[in-house]
Amino acid sequence: MNSIYISEVIKDITTRILGASHHVDMIISESLIDERTIAIVDGISEAVQLVDSRIPLRCILQAKNKSPNMLLNVFGIAEETSKATLQPNRLGPGVWGILVTNHPGQSFIVVDGSVVMLLTRAKFETHLEGPIINDAIASFDHRWQILTETQATGAELLYEDEIITVDPSAHKKVVTLSNKDWERVLRHLRDTPEKLRSMNPRDFEELVAELLDRDGFSVQLTPPSRDKGRDILATRDSRLGRHLYYVECKRYAKDYPVGVTLVRSLYGVAEQGRATAGILVTTSRFTKGALEFAEPVKNKLSLKDYKEVVKWIRDECS
Repeated sequence: MNSIYISEVIKDITTRILGASHHVDMIISESLIDERTIAIVDGISEAVQLVDSRIPLRCILQAKNKSPNMLLNVFGIAEETSKATLQPNRLGPGVWGILVTNHPGQSFIVVDGSVVMLLTRAKFETHLEGPIINDAIASFDHRWQILTETQATGAELLYEDEIITVDPSAHKKVVTLSNKDWERVLRHLRDTPEKLRSMNPRDFEELVAELLDRDGFSVQLTPPSRDKGRDILATRDSRLGRHLYYVECKRYAKDYPVGVTLVRSLYGVAEQGRATAGILVTTSRFTKGALEFAEPVKNKLSLKDYKEVVKWIRDECS
């Protein structure tokens, strides 16, 4: 990377981070930093200081050893916090985590769940569509869940292996399950509902589609990253006519609630598309603002949180 290219990368990253309207998630790996790319990491550090405090920001600093001085110093974190932990409001808006791992892996930034910026020492890539979007979201959420669970138990974390990699070639093909297979999946989730939060986002969409199908809807899954704010189209015919529902699925960690921006967006998409109603289903919960927005339009917008999804599955298994 030459100096001109690095300047363009910093400009692109800063513009996208500061232009976020929903949320920003990022993993910055120790393996990214060398004498050429340190300016990029500095630029990221400066950009997150300026993020609107109303925009949810989560950042994982991924280091290879328990004293990752270079990575910590860039972001101004004291060495004593270098074990796995979550640090709210240390560096401006958002929540920060430090993950100690033998394989620091890929650095990337996800903006509003629809743009992924991949960073290595050799190149910088921006992805606006494709399976890499869901792969990056799943990879981040997996690591964030590790941090959350580690903090809750008070244990120190030494994460040994890469479980999920951000790699377009590793994209999972869609598999059609038989009714018998689905029965087995539903029983497993009924007994271990926490597994909902570790599902691949696309798998969660397929699960919701299956539940809707069992409730008598005709369902159509939209292509990943081209869903225009609607993961599933669910229709049902009755004596009163055909009813169309736009369904959006958010497979989020339990500590990452769905905010009013996404709820308002789904309502707008459903209204623009003249759908009967919008349905937002999540493995997390909804913020107070989201619930307050949905209440007066409850006939046009339905919110289903983790507890309701678990009940839905248990009802199907009864």
